[in-house]
Amino acid sequence: MKDLSDKINELKKELSIFDTSKIGLVKYLDRTYWIDPTSYSGEGEIAEWFASTTYDGADIYIHDNAIDEFKKPYILHEIVESSLVRDGLSTHAAHLVAKHFDGEYAKEILSDSKYEEYETLRLKLEK
Repeated sequence: MKDLSDKINELKKELSIFDTSKIGLVKYLDRTYWIDPTSYSGEGEIAEWFASTTYDGADIYIHDNAIDEFKKPYILHEIVESSLVRDGLSTHAAHLVAKHFDGEYAKEILSDSKYEEYETLRLKLEK
């Protein structure tokens, strides 16, 4: 998991400069992730990824009613999950790994009260 942790740290650096108020691209492991953190209003998940049919990577959508401070952990989760699935891990296993890393990232970047709110929301969404 150390090697994966190092890769996740590189992703965190990319996300630290990503503007969650507009559509943009993030590079991770030589893959491209098209991120739309502004206009998704689909049913169900707060964040979703879809494998791209035109490039190596995925399209990631964050629900338009997502709390702004939570968008970067959501994006990290979706990038890690989609990357692991692309590499052959089951969707369920990839989700659990991504969940570990998005929680760790949220704890790093959010205030204690916002982190508690984030964790409460994650538990609610898991049901």
